[in-house]
Amino acid sequence: MSFLEGGPPPAGFLPDPVDMDTIERAVAAARAVPLPGGQRLQAALVPAGVRPACLAALSPAPPLLAAAPVLLACGLAAGADAPGLELAAGGAVRTLVLGLHALGVAAVFEPAGTPARADALAAALGLVPWRALGLLAAGRPGLSG
Repeated sequence: MSFLEGGPPPAGFLPDPVDMDTIERAVAAARAVPLPGGQRLQAALVPAGVRPACLAALSPAPPLLAAAPVLLACGLAAGADAPGLELAAGGAVRTLVLGLHALGVAAVFEPAGTPARADALAAALGLVPWRALGLLAAGRPGLSG
């Protein structure tokens, strides 16, 4: 059961790069989670050039997000509005976090929280229309304490 609880949130990330095959493997597992209305979780790698704008969209974003070697935007197709969709999407995001944990990568999800922040995140990514759920920071966990 302790594995399903996941590890504690990392105090920080090591600056080491994370193998993108590892990230893609965990994303594939999260995308396999069926969501209401035939939807699937979408995850987009945040390019370095738009990282500041994405972080600003979720301001005030935790500093941990800015320091992460990998930043993913999680969302849904625009117009998706089946009952229970956001709750189920949260389960898919949790699958992504646990998948990364299983592969030795720590992750922290910061939800958009409000429609305005979600719209700002989608706009920063140039993914309009898109229903942004938030940002997921990932990396090798740093030593704490």
